[in-house]
Amino acid sequence: MSTYRLRIITPERVFYDGEINRIVLKGAEGDMAILANHTPLMTTLALSELTIFPDPKTTRKATLLGGFAKIETDNVVILADAAEWPEEIDVVRAEEAKKRAEERLKQSDQDLVRAQVALRRAIVRLKVSDTIKK
Repeated sequence: MSTYRLRIITPERVFYDGEINRIVLKGAEGDMAILANHTPLMTTLALSELTIFPDPKTTRKATLLGGFAKIETDNVVILADAAEWPEEIDVVRAEEAKKRAEERLKQSDQDLVRAQVALRRAIVRLKVSDTIKK
């Protein structure tokens, strides 16, 4: 299987830089798997789970908190607002954020969009963090 270079860059750090077989991410059009020699495109990225396949037998999951991706035939660059590995996620904090967001959604619709984003972020973090417990 062919490989290509993936770089994920956040404002704080280079989150990932290496050769991979494929990546699965959520773009503007929905979930997509990117293989080597993919048709070039650019897309915005949703707050979502990201799956990296460094080799055919290995997967790494991470949270991706928005951004955009530039996809070329032999190179993918993701500029992300934030990204986290499962071991970096404070599960207790994410669970508390989820509860707060759910309460805000019940109370009023003034901060509906902000509460929905906070809830989605907490759910993605908790989903990704579960991968380190297996």
